[in-house]
Amino acid sequence: MVKILKPVKARPQKPFLLIFILLLVPSMLILFRLETLKDVYEIQGDGSDSSGDAAVQKTRSHKLGGRSDAWLPIVVADCDGLDPRSAPCLKATNKVSNMISAHELVYRPFKLAIPGFINETQKEKWVEAVMHDAGLQNRMMLRVDEGKAVYPAQFGQNLVFENAQYTGIPPPDLWREDSCMGGGAASHKQFLNPVNVSELDDAYEALVIATVPDSWSWQHFLDRVTVIWSQAMLGAEDSFKGDNITIVSGREPQQRVNELYEIMRVKHVHRVSRAVAKKVVFSCRAPLIHPFTSQRFNDLIGWRPTPLKDRNVVLMMPRSHSRQIMNQDELNNRVEALLRMRGKDEVFQVFDQDQFADMVEIITFMRNRVKMVIGPHGGAMYNIRFASPAAVLLEFMPTQRFQPVFWETARLFEHHYYFYFCESLNSQHNMVIEDLNEVVGWIDDILNAQEHSQLPAVEPQYDWQV
Repeated sequence: MVKILKPVKARPQKPFLLIFILLLVPSMLILFRLETLKDVYEIQGDGSDSSGDAAVQKTRSHKLGGRSDAWLPIVVADCDGLDPRSAPCLKATNKVSNMISAHELVYRPFKLAIPGFINETQKEKWVEAVMHDAGLQNRMMLRVDEGKAVYPAQFGQNLVFENAQYTGIPPPDLWREDSCMGGGAASHKQFLNPVNVSELDDAYEALVIATVPDSWSWQHFLDRVTVIWSQAMLGAEDSFKGDNITIVSGREPQQRVNELYEIMRVKHVHRVSRAVAKKVVFSCRAPLIHPFTSQRFNDLIGWRPTPLKDRNVVLMMPRSHSRQIMNQDELNNRVEALLRMRGKDEVFQVFDQDQFADMVEIITFMRNRVKMVIGPHGGAMYNIRFASPAAVLLEFMPTQRFQPVFWETARLFEHHYYFYFCESLNSQHNMVIEDLNEVVGWIDDILNAQEHSQLPAVEPQYDWQV
């Protein structure tokens, strides 16, 4: 209840009211300015204009209660001051088109911890390999003294078109600059021509374009299709319902990929030459490597972590062809013996995906049971994405076939990562671990340090030393 006070006469000899007003007004102006600045960073419009009548939605409404919330991109819907190629400016220059929403996403810079090594020689070899990897050099800067790799701010775009059609562009499954997430030249122009209303009776409600290179494969579904889906879903509240989307990609996917689509609870179509939709979502301009798009997929499927103390499986991931460890059996025996000696109820297990009925079982196992993964570089290691934070990945890499993907993947998902170079023995890059005693002792040290390590795997990068 609000009390209405009767006015009282001011006393000239004690001008407290005047002093109070003089102090209050500047404070109110400062608070108003702070609230305005906060709105600049937290409010996104629908892209229609920059006036006060534009519908707005705060970025925090995109929070899911998971780890990706900390990495939400800044969503910009106003063209003012932006590059003419940015999403809001594309919409501003196509006012009569069917582009109904255009958001530029600004992804925060971040840094990843470099791997752990058994000795300085291994570290030097890894640093040299990184410096000769053009892909890595294009996307990050290595700070060896700091033990970090710094990734700059990145940009993405969510464009939504009304009554549009997909007719094969961007092309699916091809490693070309104009493919979706294949390079920087994927085009949205075919969606600017609306279809006849009479064609909408059998149209998809919302079609997400995910025609990435090798979209059917386990590897590139995980590193590209999931990125597009995670980014596209940021626009679901404004332009379309997330439960009505259909993803379009290339050829029919592998079984495990189909199972992931089921977990995502989205429809998907493949090998289509033409598809008409009431809404087409174009999110092909998305960052390949970022904590948000990596962690967001797990949050969207309802994944929740299990504490480290409740996990006890040390999982070996061998290979049956190429990049094999030729003394794999001896390595297995030595690690299993180590765990028995440690006496900490740790369980040694060799990974065999055929022992699991489907991806639900694999994800549940990785999340609830696994504390460490060991093995040669190979596609099965993508399952580290589903392990709970602070798991360990120890990767054996052939010297003549360096690939940094699982270093980045493990760190993005907040895991410990250790790296060991082995000489490539042949064209298949098979390997032998020369000093098993040293390596098994190292595994013991890694497990001992796992619970106490304070080194963050991934953290924000900010230049000002405030």
